[in-house]
Amino acid sequence: MKIKSFVLACIATCLLTLNVFAADPTVPVQSAEVSAPKTAQSQTFIEKININTANAEQLAAALNGVGQKKAEAIVQFREQNGPFKSVEELGQVKGIGEATLAKNKDKISIQ
Repeated sequence: MKIKSFVLACIATCLLTLNVFAADPTVPVQSAEVSAPKTAQSQTFIEKININTANAEQLAAALNGVGQKKAEAIVQFREQNGPFKSVEELGQVKGIGEATLAKNKDKISIQ
């Protein structure tokens, strides 16, 4: 995949270079920054996970910094205390701190 991106970036650079030489010679040329084209991997779609319905395996797979043990603790907390009313309430689960919440805030749903 990296080779494909590299080749596409080279082609884009060549086309931009040809376009610069084809331009009006009396107009000053400004340099342009060329970036590699976006690939399917760079366009990430963040699917939210419902912490009130997901099982431990789903939580561990979806959340950064949450392994099987922490995921099981989330499920156990939910079973003992009822559904989460806010994403921040997840911070009450042992082992889930502010850093973990910050990393996963955009991935979590409570509905």
